Amino acid sequence: MDLSDDDLAQGVEALARFCALGKTLFPEPYGETWGPGPEGYGDRSMRDHLGTLQLSPQVRDWVEAMCCLVALGPLDQSATTEFFRTYALSGWSVEQALAALTATKLVKGTRELIGSIAEQARLADIRLNTPVLRVTQTDGEARLELANGDTISAPVGLIALPINVLNSAEFDPPLSETKRTASTERHAGAGMKCFVRVKGDIGNVSVMAPEAHALNWAVTYRHGAEGTWLIAFASNPDKLPMAGFDDVAGLQEALQPLLPDVEVEQIVGWDWVNDPLALGTWCIYRPGQLAQVLPDLRTTEGRLFFAGADSAIAWRSFIDGAIQSGYRAARDIDEYLGAGKGQAPATAGPTVPHRRTAAIRKPAAQPPATSFLEESWQTPPNTGAPPWPQGHGNRSSSTTGKPAKSTGCAGREKPLQRRGLWRIGPDNGAHFPYNVHGSDTFQIIEGEAELETPDGEKIKLTPGGLYSFPDGLTAIWRTKSPFVKFFVVA
Repeated sequence: MDLSDDDLAQGVEALARFCALGKTLFPEPYGETWGPGPEGYGDRSMRDHLGTLQLSPQVRDWVEAMCCLVALGPLDQSATTEFFRTYALSGWSVEQALAALTATKLVKGTRELIGSIAEQARLADIRLNTPVLRVTQTDGEARLELANGDTISAPVGLIALPINVLNSAEFDPPLSETKRTASTERHAGAGMKCFVRVKGDIGNVSVMAPEAHALNWAVTYRHGAEGTWLIAFASNPDKLPMAGFDDVAGLQEALQPLLPDVEVEQIVGWDWVNDPLALGTWCIYRPGQLAQVLPDLRTTEGRLFFAGADSAIAWRSFIDGAIQSGYRAARDIDEYLGAGKGQAPATAGPTVPHRRTAAIRKPAAQPPATSFLEESWQTPPNTGAPPWPQGHGNRSSSTTGKPAKSTGCAGREKPLQRRGLWRIGPDNGAHFPYNVHGSDTFQIIEGEAELETPDGEKIKLTPGGLYSFPDGLTAIWRTKSPFVKFFVVA
């Protein structure tokens, strides 16, 4: 579709109307509760909700294409609340949501982050290509039986399987009926994403199309004399005229309505929907699953705890949600083991024998500021800098309307100095100088803080916000509540 500036402005306004109920349903999007769903919106699909809007054909096509990108699954099976949630997490702003979905990425990619975590998990025994066949619980342990015949036992187990593959392993005793039913039904994410190399340098393009098309978005990833790499998205692969990722002719046919003059040369992708370890793309709940499934997915069963992007409260289906969920589960496990004799402490939630709702809790009083997963952690000599992460680059949060940019990382051979999780509480870091050496980018997982610059500007740091501060910035840091962030200092 070819939109004028006026069409695009109308599209943004229409998408704001589409998502307006996000303010009612998710008044505190980083919390564990949500507001009432008037007129049954929790059970409404994106397709149903689109039908309530009076829009021009071009604007409707654009809004529908945006729904396809968020869902990456059939719109009649994707809950409209999933778009409401993204809107609410982005400060109830369409512009912020678009930036969060498309403009922010890890400078060195996800592989760099995962590799760093694995490298620094020195106490972990990481086994790849080792399927788990059975998970059993006894009075004193949780035990995994692996496909290669090995058995692993521990006081507790943490299950991070995607919803769609929970039933791929046998559990004894069985998991709750809600978990098993959700795994059988699956979530709605069942689309396709791939990289496509086309002949020649076609420059920067971004073309969107509604669900009736085989492809819903094609956007430039990289271009130059050697050709152009596009990223292509399809919300409903059943419409794709291609047999696999080696079917260049099929993707050529699918791409023609969007970019009629391009010539496809190569495709790189992965069939996540048929991968037995995924059975789907990112998690998008079906109508009704938010209320029916999410609470139980986060509920501990005996010695088994559950985590993963599929059951995150905030940025569910994003790596941000996976990190938040993992941190919450680790803290719950620590609390569980600390209670002694494997007995879980009392907690709010349903009274079910051997089951406990794994809710986010405020941490107990912490020792002086602690960082986890740090790399080359050093305080610069003779600077007088305090022993906590010091800051970096261009700020971006749910209130600024600006996408995060990496400053001091891209194009530099110098490796990152440190990265990891950092926490502090008001009792041990309520007020201290914050001086940026290099650059500091971080996302807040929990808690609130405030920075006050020398000119009196006050910058509020809130849960879920992504911030980046440049070299040389000075401010006073005030911790308002127990605070956790994932940081990258370069």
